[in-house]
Amino acid sequence: MAKSAVLLAFVGCALGRTFTVYNACPFTIWPAVFTDLNVGSAVPSIETGWEAAAYTKRTFTVPDNWKAGRIWGRRNCNFSTNPGPNSCLTGGCNGGLRCDSRTGTGVPPASVAEWTLNASDGLDWYDGSLRQQWLPSWLQVRLLCEPRWKSSEFWQLLLWIP
Repeated sequence: MAKSAVLLAFVGCALGRTFTVYNACPFTIWPAVFTDLNVGSAVPSIETGWEAAAYTKRTFTVPDNWKAGRIWGRRNCNFSTNPGPNSCLTGGCNGGLRCDSRTGTGVPPASVAEWTLNASDGLDWYDGSLRQQWLPSWLQVRLLCEPRWKSSEFWQLLLWIP
């Protein structure tokens, strides 16, 4: 079994957060981003899905008040004949390459990282979900700005893909 990784990091100070999605896999993946618009209206400044060649990265900004946000990696995708949720071996979504902004939450199996930034209690919340999949996730937090948990952090999420 080959060990590969998808690295997701974000850095934050002040008015927004900078996320970097890095494909540490020796093959192409298709990262996906979803915001539950029933919970919040702030959305990241990136399309909801894209192709990431091996060992490439993409950086984008998310609002400081991003609520119910999700990011996950998809693999073995073919959007030419099937733009639906079964277009990828793992992590497909409604909409195909670009997940539908209302219904493109991702379907199992998928390892999903989820965020709510600047929640009602003033804290940032995150979790990892291994929805019907054993892919382990690793999350590391490191302060980069002034040491206030609410607005200054560096997070890494490492998703191992078999």
